[in-house]
Amino acid sequence: MKSKRWKKEEIMAISRFERRQFLKLATASVAAGIGFTCLLPKSNKTQTVSDSRLLTGTVINFRILTDGPSAARKALAVAYDKMYLMESELSRHQTDSELSILNRQGYIAQAGDALLDLIGHSKALSRLSSGAFDMSMLPLLELYRRYRDAHGSLPPIAEIRDTLQLVDYQGIKIDRRRITLVKKGMQLTPDGIGRGYILDKGIASLKKQSLENVSAQVGVDQVASRGNILGQPWKTGIQHPRHKNGKQLVTLAVGNRAVATSGDYLHPFTPDFKHHQIIDPRTGYSAPELAGSTVIAPTGILADGLSTMALVLGAKRSIEMLERLTGCEGYMVTKKLEVLKTSGFPAV
Repeated sequence: MKSKRWKKEEIMAISRFERRQFLKLATASVAAGIGFTCLLPKSNKTQTVSDSRLLTGTVINFRILTDGPSAARKALAVAYDKMYLMESELSRHQTDSELSILNRQGYIAQAGDALLDLIGHSKALSRLSSGAFDMSMLPLLELYRRYRDAHGSLPPIAEIRDTLQLVDYQGIKIDRRRITLVKKGMQLTPDGIGRGYILDKGIASLKKQSLENVSAQVGVDQVASRGNILGQPWKTGIQHPRHKNGKQLVTLAVGNRAVATSGDYLHPFTPDFKHHQIIDPRTGYSAPELAGSTVIAPTGILADGLSTMALVLGAKRSIEMLERLTGCEGYMVTKKLEVLKTSGFPAV
């Protein structure tokens, strides 16, 4: 099969992601059993500063390796302020957030930088994947959740088909600072990239304050900057998608890049994992091939988006795409537990 020729605007969109090198993370899914450890012990002068707070509806845990614990705690307070501000603008659960206002009204006249930035990233991923990633998925996700909670079943085919008409990333229009959803009933969700974006901002704040040896865990996402105090990469593992006891498929060492995992087992709608929260925006149903997808990328938001996209696209198309993107690698596990990965995937 002839390889796809990437459009100029697609390459430029990814290049814009790669230029956001103010912080390169190592991101992972905690729910997938991925945790970070240092390959070498920290310096005798180094202390660990740990802190936990509620953010994005769950607990965020920071760990900083530093020779100045007092300064690190002050820096953390500044980083939290930044992250809480991002959440107040991007949360779909806070009724006064910009995103909630946009979803409720169908437009917002003067959107802030964060919402414009997040939607810009989302639309770039949508174009790259020909619609396999779509921020306007919320009506479809809510339909599935309503039927699961009320009836313990999937929605009727007719309702899925009707709701699918509201899913269209090309219907998100941006004119300077005005954002408009062109179809009545369209709504956006930050799921898939929102937490990665907020974590990028938080740890970027710490780096700006000269703290670079940092790890953070929030919900299903975990991030770590640089490596340990000696500059070594972080060691992490990818959980087996059908074992809840933490069994790992592979271990890898990641420094100055991001890792994100998406899986059918994280938020399933049915016990057999056939239907789950990651739905193909083009069909209205979960893609049938993959049980899990792990992506390494230059930033957390890009890794998050690409791992979600990969679960929809399937192994072959995802690996082909990732091989063409600078700094990106992938590890795919099918529902038959077959493993496919990119040529440069850094397994230890």
